[in-house]
Parts: sequence; C-alpha cells; structure tokens
Amino acid sequence: MAKWTRRKFITVTSVAAAAAAEIAAQQPTRRPGRKGPTRYAVHPAIGVARLGNSPDQFYLEPETIGGLPIECTADGTPKNELTTKFKDEEGRIKRQAAQFRVYAYDSSDPNDPGREVTLSDGDVESIEWTVHLANKKAVWYNNAGFIGNVYLAGDPNAEAENANYYPSPDTPPSPTEDASLRNWYIQGEDKRQKALIIDPGPRTVRRPGERAEFSRDTIPKDYPHGAFPPIDPEHPRVPYEIDTLGDMMMARSGRLLV
Repeated sequence: MAKWTRRKFITVTSVAAAAAAEIAAQQPTRRPGRKGPTRYAVHPAIGVARLGNSPDQFYLEPETIGGLPIECTADGTPKNELTTKFKDEEGRIKRQAAQFRVYAYDSSDPNDPGREVTLSDGDVESIEWTVHLANKKAVWYNNAGFIGNVYLAGDPNAEAENANYYPSPDTPPSPTEDASLRNWYIQGEDKRQKALIIDPGPRTVRRPGERAEFSRDTIPKDYPHGAFPPIDPEHPRVPYEIDTLGDMMMARSGRLLV
C-alpha cells in the first residue's frame, strides 16, 4: 500500500473538491421549497448601456456605485475581472451592455431575498425576452430642473400659487418664459412622434446566443410606429448617420444583454 504524505493528501483532496464543484455546476439547479405562489421580477430596474463603434466587442455595466465595468466572454458570460481597456485593438470604443436577470420570490414571505432564475434550473424549460428600445429625449421636457417638477407641467390640479412648475407643454415660449418641451415648434402628437422619437420597435430573443438589432433596416413590418431620423444626402450627419440604437442578446445563462 502506497504511503500517503501530507502533500499528496492535500493535492488529491483539492483535485477531488474541484472536480466535485465542476460536476455540481453542471447539474440542474433545484428550486428550494416555497410556501406561497412564486412571484417573478426583473433586476435591475434600470440598466445603463453605452454605444460604441466597435462592431463586436463589449463589456458589462458596473454593478457597484463608482465601480468599473465587468469583462465578459463573447456569449455574455461575466468574467471575474473588471474592465480597464475601453477600446479594441483598432482603437474603436467598446460597447457597454446592460445586464438583466429574472428573480423568483416567495410571495408569502416579504423577507425572501429571492434567487436568480437561469436556464440551468431543473424546472425552467425556456426564457424569452421581449425588449422595446427607443430614444425619446428629443420629445421630452427641457432639462431645467430648477424650474420645478416636469410631471406637474400643465396639470390643472397642481398647486399654482408660489409654485415653480414648468409651464403647460402647449404654451409657446415667451421672452420671460422658456418652453417646457424640447423642439416645441413641432406640434401634434403624431408629428412629434415621427419627427423626434427614434423607435425601431420591439425585438424578441428565445435562446442563448440569439441576437437582435435595433436598426433602421430591421423595423418589424407589422410595427406601425417605426421611425429613424431621415437621411439627407446633401446634409449628412457628422460623424455618422443614426442607423441603430444597438443590439440585444441572450447570454448562456438566460440573462438579457442590451
């Protein structure tokens, strides 16, 4: 019988522990026992994505206040390292993906911290994400927070005396008062929507690795509100025409990246 040394024992047990962890990671995750109906929620409630001119390289948004973004693989799986290089090998700016997850909660337990739902769960057959991405800044209120609460602009029930609310969106600007809305001179809801909102319409992904582009050329044919800024060959936008708002994809785990 071979003599065991302390070093051999530690080496063998370490390898065995690593193998056991790897096997466990490959097994479907079982849902812990719950008392009440399951409630599902998507987190985070707000994600921050950033455009870049690198066609295929990206990283994940930070998950801490003031933190650095997170490196990931091409299929969207996070790495255990932070991003320190924000450009690809050709000097193009990498894109930043917002990462969304599905969480399950016991609706009868207000203290339930929840757990992430992934495609490795034994009772999850599939995950489907539908995203409607749009740029509405040009149709929104002017950025003048000191004027007051934009949500009360023109509200007939708002307190008017000694208040500093925005004027009604229907009120044109005057020498003493700015307009509430950006591009106020474009009147009519339909006209403002077509002229000022970049709206590629909704997109859906149903399996890991599936991607969809929010571009001018991929607006769904059955979506009636699709809109991008018109292209004028005689007055092109500099440095680029606005042809896309980005992409979405499903990561290997079932998470959504936008």
